[in-house]
Amino acid sequence: MLRMLIVDDEPTIRKGMLSCINWEEYGISEIKEAGNGADALSEALSFYPHILLTDIRMPVMDGIELSYRVREKLPDCKIVIISGYDEFAYAKSLMRIKVADYLLKPVDENELMQVISRLVDEIKEEEARISHRHTPHRLDARNANNYDGKRNFIQIALRFIEEHYSENIGLSDVADAAFVSPNYLSRVFKEEMNVNFIDYLNLLRIEKAKHLLLNTNLKSYEIAEKVGYKDYKYFSAMLKKFTGLSPRDYRQGRK
Repeated sequence: MLRMLIVDDEPTIRKGMLSCINWEEYGISEIKEAGNGADALSEALSFYPHILLTDIRMPVMDGIELSYRVREKLPDCKIVIISGYDEFAYAKSLMRIKVADYLLKPVDENELMQVISRLVDEIKEEEARISHRHTPHRLDARNANNYDGKRNFIQIALRFIEEHYSENIGLSDVADAAFVSPNYLSRVFKEEMNVNFIDYLNLLRIEKAKHLLLNTNLKSYEIAEKVGYKDYKYFSAMLKKFTGLSPRDYRQGRK
């Protein structure tokens, strides 16, 4: 089943797109929405949508910047830009980041259905090719009961994360190491680990940071960098999320 993220700062437009089509008929079972690019980016990095529908003009972060950032982190995501007539020529410049399609406002329901239908077919074909490429032993009945292909590439992914958590890695980097697509890895990772990739990576980094806070004299910002956080404020927020304490309080309270 596929996931889609709808981004527009006008709630009526988002609700209209949600209600105008029976999305489940297209295999899209999970749909989330956001009112600006910043919220959408945060949602995308935890939700891993197969399809992103985004307006261009929005507060906080516009659809252009959102598209660039999503393409960087989720290279297999199908991005559809929605724009007004006066923005359309500008939107065309996004060809270099492989935007899947463009829709003019007001969005025509039939045109939207055609675009989504095409993208769903593309996604299913890509996943079928990947599944066939990486699970050859499923064709051998003698090995069918013993084959553990999903866990094989998950183990490769886990080993890669353990070895590179201190670097600026993302889902696409891990997927490349495991020879699968980011979307496929995201889905199977969640099934096998009961936690999504981003949360797993943050948990691992925070466990490493906790050890360094208690067993070294490194400054907190140095520890943040050592475990993969270039932004100290984000590191501090993650530590507080998982422990309830700031770096300073964690260090003092546990000694």
